Amino acid sequence: MNRRALQAKKDRAQQLIKEQSLPAAQQLYREICRHAGNDASAWSVLGGLSGQIGLLDEARDAFRQALVIDPQHQPARVGLVQVLRMLGLQHHNQQQYADATACFDELLTLQPGDAGAWLGLGNSQFAAGLSTQAAGAYRRAIRIQPEFAEALVNLGNVLHAAGESAQALELYRQALRSQPDNAVIFNNIGNACHHLGRSAEAIAAYQEAVRRRPDYASAHNNLGNVLQLQGQLGEAIDHYRVALKHQPDYALAWNNLASALQYQGNLAEAQQCFRQALASNPDFPAAHSGLLMALNYDPAVTAAEIYAQHLAWGRRYPAAGRATGRARRQDTQRRLKIGYLSPDFRDHPVASFAQALFARHGGSADEIYGYADVAAADAITGQFKHLADHWRMVAGISDEQLAALVAQDEIDILVDLAGHTANNRLPLLARRLAPVQVSCLGYPNTTGLAAMDYRITDRWADPPGASDEYHTESLLRLPGGFLCYAPPEDVPPPAPSPYQANGCITFGSFNNQAKLTELAIALWSTLLTELPDARLILKNNSLADTGTRALCHERFAHYGIAPARVELLGRLPARADHLALYRRIDIALDTFPYNGTTTTCEALWMGVPVVVLAGTMHAGRVGVSILNQIGLPELIAADATAYRDVARRLAGETARLAMWRNELRARMQVSPLCDPARFRQELHAAYRQMWQRWCEAQEASD
Repeated sequence: MNRRALQAKKDRAQQLIKEQSLPAAQQLYREICRHAGNDASAWSVLGGLSGQIGLLDEARDAFRQALVIDPQHQPARVGLVQVLRMLGLQHHNQQQYADATACFDELLTLQPGDAGAWLGLGNSQFAAGLSTQAAGAYRRAIRIQPEFAEALVNLGNVLHAAGESAQALELYRQALRSQPDNAVIFNNIGNACHHLGRSAEAIAAYQEAVRRRPDYASAHNNLGNVLQLQGQLGEAIDHYRVALKHQPDYALAWNNLASALQYQGNLAEAQQCFRQALASNPDFPAAHSGLLMALNYDPAVTAAEIYAQHLAWGRRYPAAGRATGRARRQDTQRRLKIGYLSPDFRDHPVASFAQALFARHGGSADEIYGYADVAAADAITGQFKHLADHWRMVAGISDEQLAALVAQDEIDILVDLAGHTANNRLPLLARRLAPVQVSCLGYPNTTGLAAMDYRITDRWADPPGASDEYHTESLLRLPGGFLCYAPPEDVPPPAPSPYQANGCITFGSFNNQAKLTELAIALWSTLLTELPDARLILKNNSLADTGTRALCHERFAHYGIAPARVELLGRLPARADHLALYRRIDIALDTFPYNGTTTTCEALWMGVPVVVLAGTMHAGRVGVSILNQIGLPELIAADATAYRDVARRLAGETARLAMWRNELRARMQVSPLCDPARFRQELHAAYRQMWQRWCEAQEASD
C-alpha cells in the first residue's frame, strides 16, 4: 500500500474517531499497521483505540510494538502503563493472580516509582499466598508515598495474618492519620486489638467503624464476636442481626449468631441459624460441625437422626486412602508414635482429662507427640508441653502444612481430641494423616468420618449394642472408664454442707447454658415446687449477660418459680474462686440430655453429690460413667421421675450430705476415675490392639 493510500486510511480513521465509531477506526488502524509496520505512532494509536473498546491484550501488544520501533515514544509508554494497570486489576479480579503479577511487574519496569503499581503487585501476591513478596511490594509503595493509606493497611493485613498484630496495629493507626474517617481502617484496628487480647480497644474500634458506616456488615459481625467473648451475648446477637440485615447471605454472621443463641440456651433458633449459614455457604465445615454439636443438646433428636446427620457430614469428606511413610512397617512390637491433636491444650475443660493421655503408655514408653492448635498458649499449654516427648504449635498453619508435619513425624496413631467442637480439623483428618486415627474425649458422638477408625469410650457411656450401630468408628471400650480426671491443684478443701448454716437445701448446676434444656428446667422447677424452702444456684459464663439472665428467669417463671429462688452467677476468673462456690451447694443437679463432665467431677471433688439422669446416647451417659467409676450408682436415675426422687431423697438426708462433704474427695482419689496408672495401662493396651489389627489388615491386603 503506497503512502497516499495509507494517509487516506488514517484520515478516514480520524473521521471515524470524531464520530465515536471506535471499532471501525480500530479496524482501519489494524490495516495501517500491517502495511506500515515501522510506524510507532500508528501502533500507538492502535493501542489507544483497542484499549478504549476493551481489547486490552491487543492494546498492550500494540503499545509494546510501538516501543520496539521507538523506545522513546512517550504516548506508547504512557498508554502501555495504563493498559498494564487495567489488565493487572482485571486479572486480579478474575483471581488470575500470576497473570496480574506479570502485568504489574512489566508496568514497574517502565515506571518503577509508581506506588499504585507496587500496591497492585502486592495485592496480587498476597492473594496468591506469597505473603513475603507482598510485604516487600507494599513497603516499596510506602517508601515512595509514606502516607499511602491503602498500602499501609494492606501491609498491616499481611503482618496481622502472620501473627504480628502489634506491628499491624501501628500501620493501621498510621493510615488512620491520613484517612481519619475510614471505617475499614477502624475495623482492621479492631481485628488487631482483638488478636492481641485488648478487648476494650477492639470494641471501641469496631464501634467507630459502624458509627461511620452503619451498614458495615463485617464490622458488626466482628464487634459481635468480641462482645460474645466478653459474655455480652445480648449485644452480640444484636450486632449479628444488624450484619445480616445488611448482608443476608453472610454465612459467617449466621454461624456466629447461631453460636451466641446456643450459649443463651435458645437451641431451636440456633439450629435454624446454623442451617441458614449452610444455605448461604454449603462448603462451610465449621457451621456444619456447629449444627452437629447443637443436635447433641436437643432432647427431641433421636440417636438414629443424629447419626444420619453425621453420616451426611462425613459424605462431604470421603476417605483419601492409606497413609504412607514409616508407619507402613508392619511391626507389632516396635515403639509406637502417638500423636494428639487438639485446640484445647489450654485452660479448657478438656485439659482436665487430657493430661493422662500424655504420660507415657505402659512399659514400652510409646513416643508422644502433641499438636497444639492453640492460638493463645497459657500455663496449661506449658504443662502439656512438658509431658510430651515432642511438641508442635500448629495454630495458624494451613492444613497442607499440618499434614506435611504429621507425615514428617511419621505418626502411627493420630488421636483427635476435638471432634465437631470449635476449631477442629476434621476435614483434614478425612485425608487420613496416619495409618490409625482415633477420636477421643472432646466430642460426645461419632465424627461421621470413614477415615476415623476408633473412638475411645467405656461400657457405661456407650453400652455395647445400639451404641455401636450409630458410629462410623469402631468403639473401643476401656474396662475402667474412658475418663481419667486430673483434679485441680491449690483448691480449697470441701466446706461443711450449707444446709447446716442456712437450714434449707440449695441445689446447683454450673453447666453451660446450652445444656439447660426446657426438660431440665421443667423438672428442676417441679423439684423446687415440691420443696418450697429449697433454692437453686446456676452458674456459667453466659449468665454474666443481663439479657441471658432475664431469659433464664423467664423460663423458670413459666413454671411458677420466682426469680428470688433461682440465683444466677457469671464467670469467676480464678478457678479456686469458682470451686469455692460449691460451699454454697448441697446437691448438684446434672443436665440432660447432655450431661456435665468437668462440672460433675468438680462438684464431687468439692464434696457435693451429683444427681444424674441416664440418657440413651454418650452425651447423656457421661455422668453414668463417672458415678460408676467412683462407686455411686445410687445417684443415677433411669428416668425423670427417678431423678426427682433421688434429689428429694438426698434433700432429706442432711446427715449423709454432711458426711459426703468429708468423704467424696477421698473416694474419688482411690477410684479408677483418678487413677492415671490404670488409665495409662488400659489405653496402652487399646493402642496395641489397634496397631495389631492394622498390621494384620495390611498383611491380608498385600
